[in-house]
Amino acid sequence: MPRLTKYAAAILLVLAPLAVVISVLVVGTESTVTFAAVKKQLLEAQSLSFSMTTQIEGMPEQTSKVYCKMPGRMRVEMGPTVNIVDYPARRWLMLLPGGKKFMHMDISDMPGIDEIGLEDFMAELRKTLEGAVEELGERQVDGVRAKGYRVCESGMWQDIWVDAGTGQPLRFETELPWSNGHVTVLEVILNPPLDDALFNMTPPTGYEEHPAPPVSRLMDATEDDLVGGLRAITTLNDGVFPKYPMMDPQLTDKLRQANLPEEELHETVQKVVRMGAYASVLPTKCTDWNYAGDGVKLGDAQTPIMWWRLKDSPTYRMLYADLHFEDVDAAKVEPTRPTGG
Repeated sequence: MPRLTKYAAAILLVLAPLAVVISVLVVGTESTVTFAAVKKQLLEAQSLSFSMTTQIEGMPEQTSKVYCKMPGRMRVEMGPTVNIVDYPARRWLMLLPGGKKFMHMDISDMPGIDEIGLEDFMAELRKTLEGAVEELGERQVDGVRAKGYRVCESGMWQDIWVDAGTGQPLRFETELPWSNGHVTVLEVILNPPLDDALFNMTPPTGYEEHPAPPVSRLMDATEDDLVGGLRAITTLNDGVFPKYPMMDPQLTDKLRQANLPEEELHETVQKVVRMGAYASVLPTKCTDWNYAGDGVKLGDAQTPIMWWRLKDSPTYRMLYADLHFEDVDAAKVEPTRPTGG
């Protein structure tokens, strides 16, 4: 069960960068063709595919293949694991071929689901990103003369490279500030012919169903879940905060070697999953977000390990190593911020 739950959390972390990936497609051609042409191209696009590579320091590189097809269907392949989402039907299917398992999830109560439908989502992003583009000049991308743009939104940046002559998207790059990670998108194809079978929500014959937790329980994660997960992974890490606020291969090995009773193991995994859900969404709500817990001992009431400033907030939310919070005036925090924090 913990292994299946871990994969459920992983796909949530993948879907968030997918929103960024789709959003940059909106502006990728703006400087090469007219906005009217970009809008027409996107409104008429019926399908999309691309490859995505996620690099996080200290973790194996992950590569995914993503397929989208109107109306609102998406398939994400991560190694042998396949995730299929049908937004209009409010259904999510996860296939784990290695163990011939599947999970069906109802996403009808996911917060904001009515705004996630692909067509409406792209239209909204088109409005949001107007004017938020910095030109990066030209360079060669896979042998093609490309023009680049940097799009800044919510304290995060995305570099977009398009064919300088046609505006065809070629390459996208973005940071994952919460994990010192980097996402690269390649092999972008607009309107590829995609068989409906790719988005079939019926599990293959011979697969056994595994109960799935309600998605809403992950999407409504709170600060308490962040604290609970940090305490769990720090305890696993011999009382020292890890390099990033997330599980990594070393911590996963320690969890396996701990030989916890099934109930305690399940509880620990749930804490980690909810922490990951909260930590993955938090940076998108902030103008500034920092983690500095690496090597700090649990229980130090004087040392901050995380601090962030929500949009339009005059204060920072600061979390200390004994896991208590304080609200600190931004004027006191920003001048002393670690370089590159």
